[in-house]
Amino acid sequence: MLDSSSLYFTRADHFEDPFEGATTDAILQKRNSLYTNFFDVDEAREKILAESNMYRNLRLQYAINCWHENEHESAAMWKLYLQSSEGVAICSTFSKLKQSFNYCGRNINLGRVKYIDFKTDDITEGHYTDQHPIVYKRKSFEHEREIRAVIWEPGEVDFDALMEKGGKKPIEAIKHGLQIQTDLQELINTVYVAPNAPGWFRDLVEQMILRYSYKIEVIQSSLYTGAMF
Repeated sequence: MLDSSSLYFTRADHFEDPFEGATTDAILQKRNSLYTNFFDVDEAREKILAESNMYRNLRLQYAINCWHENEHESAAMWKLYLQSSEGVAICSTFSKLKQSFNYCGRNINLGRVKYIDFKTDDITEGHYTDQHPIVYKRKSFEHEREIRAVIWEPGEVDFDALMEKGGKKPIEAIKHGLQIQTDLQELINTVYVAPNAPGWFRDLVEQMILRYSYKIEVIQSSLYTGAMF
């Protein structure tokens, strides 16, 4: 990040959650009813399949950068996102994140993820925007309190290819993700070093920030500092 002065946006289908970009049961039922009311069984089945394939493949045109929103440190987030004690968390604000993209030349949408029940909730109203269903996740992920920066890069769509199981790609896709130029000095308030990180690691983080000429405060998390009794 320091070397490239950028943030990485991952293509939507590369996240662990298989429901990324998926729709809800309520919308699926409406979709099925619409086509079965106006077409014969075989044609309705084809149109339902084509629309389902289209929305599944549209994830290839979305790239996402994810943040956790909280007024305090989260012990859960440290545990979930670190593989060892040697890690950092970047502290910023919603407005600073937005401003840091002012000169990147991209249309970036920022918003809070909405956590819903995919079996019962209907998100038709306001659903088909340029962020698609990318801003919705299941309630099982509410602990993430996620802020998303989303890029949509619409490319060509081959609607005939959506019906094929193989052959050429039906959607013009982003590769794995996008490196987006970012004003890191504007973005970063503070860098927090993991609570159990050794002293040499904090020193290394400070040296790296200085090497790239940024003026950013580095703080060792006190999450597990001894309590008073």
